[in-house]
Amino acid sequence: MIMKTTKFRASGSAIIVGLATALSTLPIQAKALNAGLSIEAPKQQVRTNDGRIVVAQSSAVNGHNVNTVSYPGGIFAQRSRRNWTETNGDGTFHFKETGRDDWSVYLYDASRNTEIQLDLHRKQILFSARGKRKKPLYRISSSTAKATSRPRPVRNNSCQTLGNQISRNSNRPVTVKFVNRSGEFRSVMWIDFKGQPTHYADLNPGQSFTINTFVTHPWMFTDGPGNCIEMFMPKRGSRTFNIKARSPGFGPE
Repeated sequence: MIMKTTKFRASGSAIIVGLATALSTLPIQAKALNAGLSIEAPKQQVRTNDGRIVVAQSSAVNGHNVNTVSYPGGIFAQRSRRNWTETNGDGTFHFKETGRDDWSVYLYDASRNTEIQLDLHRKQILFSARGKRKKPLYRISSSTAKATSRPRPVRNNSCQTLGNQISRNSNRPVTVKFVNRSGEFRSVMWIDFKGQPTHYADLNPGQSFTINTFVTHPWMFTDGPGNCIEMFMPKRGSRTFNIKARSPGFGPE
């Protein structure tokens, strides 16, 4: 077989472009299209200044896997499991990671008694003195996620499991005390045998509610507007469940 070539001239030099490889892939692509298959481009990866390989920003970036958050003029970057830095025109500041949820990372700078929330849902960076109400500080311009070879498993108390949760039987009774330690208002909902939520109690921060329930009966905790924030499935021996997950920022209650 004779390889066809095409010559172009640029800056007085001949550039030879081989077509054999490109032409050989056309039958494969045609078969895929005829079969109704899509040909997915490889995910873009970038190398950060400290040599780490990360996945470029996409819908896969979330509160559990995010490791850099940029804003105009600066960047928050995860340096180790619990250590973050913020770098901008004023210098570099150090933070400890205090928690994560489906949409946010929570940081604390002890030297300045400052809390930071990297809120990917609202695309905002919020700040406050510790224990005070957070206020918007910057608008998030981009973010990246940790490169990983396998997806993060869904936690039993994640709202990602809500669509698959129903009460299955009432064979093994258990008494559970729900304690609201989220610092926010929470409603307590039982998920019935058809997967529908049934309201049982409202809890302000610090309040608790005790219920006689059953193993395999799921419970959901929502914010004021009714957004699922956290799930709980009782197990044999369950006594107390602390409601800790914070709202990812769906909007004002």
